Amino acid sequence: MVLRTFADRYLNGRFSSGWTGLVILGIFIFSLALSSCSVINPDQFAITGGDEQLLVLMRNDKDGFYRVSYTGREPAELHSLHVMMEGQILHVDIVEVAVIQGENEVILAGNATVPAGSQVILEPEEEFTVRVTYHGQTLGGNYMYGFRIVHGDDPQAEPVDYPAEQDFVVVVE
Repeated sequence: MVLRTFADRYLNGRFSSGWTGLVILGIFIFSLALSSCSVINPDQFAITGGDEQLLVLMRNDKDGFYRVSYTGREPAELHSLHVMMEGQILHVDIVEVAVIQGENEVILAGNATVPAGSQVILEPEEEFTVRVTYHGQTLGGNYMYGFRIVHGDDPQAEPVDYPAEQDFVVVVE
């Protein structure tokens, strides 16, 4: 009944322009809130390519390279980048992880964080390379299935998983 009365008044011109402005403002605020809910946490990193099949000889090291695109809207500082591996048992150890931006390479600390005194600033739409050095332990295969990343203003923020859209196989022979 309330909606019908509102519609009747509006269509017959008996509705004051003040109410019309409030209704339009309410619809605008509601649509703005609804659209911002869908972009609160968009995927800001995407693995765009890399070594799809990497062969590591047992008791040897081998580098794997993966291209990552940062799609955030403003520059952000990278604080940590953990390599996510999958398999019943891990046949490789991760010896070293480095972030490469152009000619600059930052080797991450043992806990996968950017070391003190170093800084990795990512620009919107920037693509960078992650170098992962694997050490073959036992015969078998594993999957590198993405990265767990902390970026932004707070280095203590909760890490976010960014899984790869394709399989990256690491085989030890």
